[in-house]
Amino acid sequence: HCCFSSCSVPSYQAFVISYATVSTTRKLWIAFLANRYPYLKFARTNNIRSLVDTSRNPGVFHILLQVEGKYHRNEIQLKITDHVLARRDHYGRPCFSRLKFPLISCWGQYAFVKKTKDFNIDNHIILAPSLHRGRPLTEANLQDYVSDIISKYMPPEIPPWQIFCIPMAYGGTASGSAECDASAPYYYLLYRIHHLLLEEQQNLRISDLLLIDRRIENEKRISDCDSIFANLLERPVYLPRIWNDIGATISNKWNEFIYQHDPLESPDIEKKHIAGVQQLVSVVLIAVVTVVSDFSKGFSKVPGNPLMKIDYLKSLIDREIQRRNLNLRTIWNAIMMSIDPINVVKELIFLFWKVGATLTLMLPWYVFQEMEAVRIYILMKKIKRITLIGFALEYLPVCFGAFLEYWKGVKLFYSAPKLVFEELFEHKPNTEHYLQNVSLCGRKVVSWSERVRSTELQATRSDQPAAQRTGNVSFSFLVGICNYMFHLGFIHTQK
Repeated sequence: HCCFSSCSVPSYQAFVISYATVSTTRKLWIAFLANRYPYLKFARTNNIRSLVDTSRNPGVFHILLQVEGKYHRNEIQLKITDHVLARRDHYGRPCFSRLKFPLISCWGQYAFVKKTKDFNIDNHIILAPSLHRGRPLTEANLQDYVSDIISKYMPPEIPPWQIFCIPMAYGGTASGSAECDASAPYYYLLYRIHHLLLEEQQNLRISDLLLIDRRIENEKRISDCDSIFANLLERPVYLPRIWNDIGATISNKWNEFIYQHDPLESPDIEKKHIAGVQQLVSVVLIAVVTVVSDFSKGFSKVPGNPLMKIDYLKSLIDREIQRRNLNLRTIWNAIMMSIDPINVVKELIFLFWKVGATLTLMLPWYVFQEMEAVRIYILMKKIKRITLIGFALEYLPVCFGAFLEYWKGVKLFYSAPKLVFEELFEHKPNTEHYLQNVSLCGRKVVSWSERVRSTELQATRSDQPAAQRTGNVSFSFLVGICNYMFHLGFIHTQK
């Protein structure tokens, strides 16, 4: 155990250092390429799918949607154009501009070409032929036709998304010998979209391309699902509370400090004279904080020239000096008043009187207040916040809970990268579920399972949203395997 710990710590540190180095280098490289090629919009996505993605092994989502009614290609084009391509935000900018940008690879990085003049909707909304290999398209040969489309690459000169309108005919068997004269009362839409479009285009969801009506109340959008890492760490409760309380306390104390020492805010202080070094230091501190606050607020409003920003800072400093009369004469007078023997004697007398009054008069009162706070808490379960006992009773549990939340976050911060490193790079010969580093390039073999009815999925419903999604996927997968085994003759029933 000791040997393992001594060996794993250096490797973990090397992994953290290498990750920081590679991440920083990648960001600098993308920034250099963006400056070198201003007509390209480089993709910022950095995940396993984008790393193993190549021109011969692209990550493309395929969705087969059955639509009731008769197909109208022009209406579909009009809906896609109005609701997706021409949609604009409240600033008047296109919402989904990347749907009109071709996707290319430049120096090992994916990038969108920022041009829209060559965009043609006819290249993306495609009407499929009614015949496939000399036979009408039916449920019998739909799988072969869809697999043939998916196994082909999308044209590289157009944006990486397509929608195929597939008209259907009645009848059809596995051998394709049935009559198929009449058209079916439904058709299929095959969606093809590159994964980078969904990851790079902000607010773009699959439901946007599916043209799902969002006006239906209490209806969750098809792509609104929590991330698998959403519940990795519980939402902190005590840390935000402590942070808010500390911020409110600092704000209140600062306002009280300003009222007591700022001549411009307090009517009890003479505005033209500063009495002593203590008030001088307080006024200088208030002036510095005011300058820093105003400069941070107006920094973005000043043009990008550094000299103009320096002039703006200088104007703020001159303003505070004039407002508070902070000149050499004022500073000299404040120092002389502080070292004046009469003022020194007055300050000492006031200090001795304050200490004596606190020990003889206020200390018993404070003890009585603390005992009263204990009695109220024991009898009435209420906290008297103005006492030390009340403060301890209220904030000790909060501090303990904040410490536990902080400790959980620290443990996750140090343990999660180690687990990811072990899962990705350590060889595990005894398990079959390890990351494959072989790129399966070439044409894809696609097989579609039989239809899974929604009533069967509802039977597997769970109270947990994550468990419900996992159960639905697992159930659909098992139904597909069952149908596959049945058609091959390994089993004699589909139940």
